[in-house]
Amino acid sequence: LETVYRGKPELPGLAAALGDVNALLKRFPESEKFYRQAVAASPNEADLHRALGQTLLDEQKFAEAEAEFRQSLKIDPHNREAAKGLASSLYLEKRYGEAIPIIEALLHAPDPPAGLYFVQATCYDALRDRSKALEAYERYLELSQHQNPDQEWQARQRAKLLRRELRK
Repeated sequence: LETVYRGKPELPGLAAALGDVNALLKRFPESEKFYRQAVAASPNEADLHRALGQTLLDEQKFAEAEAEFRQSLKIDPHNREAAKGLASSLYLEKRYGEAIPIIEALLHAPDPPAGLYFVQATCYDALRDRSKALEAYERYLELSQHQNPDQEWQARQRAKLLRRELRK
């Protein structure tokens, strides 16, 4: 693909395909370069902004990732993957109060992943909203079904502590 790209960089979709391949290979700087070229060529493609945002998130460039996810959602407000990415970037920047409404909107979709409740719980926990944190940890434990033993252990321990604190 790179040989074809060097010969004909203007071919539609080629930069995005190279971004995808490099992202799969976890070669994020190369992926970022190709996605940026794809976004420059097709700035109104929501999924290109989302893909660039995910690569930036993988590179721990949280503020840049946030901007790309927001642009993706501006173009396509129903892009769940972009919403997840935006929530992740805000969470990783410890901007829990901003992440919570996005997480809650994602939780209203059919069959939300159990892990989303864990993230919601840790956000509320960080903000010291004990009752909402406990509720989210308990919901996570109901849905998780032994898929993530480490997180489940952490959720059980936090839930025990929160129950104790709420009884005081």
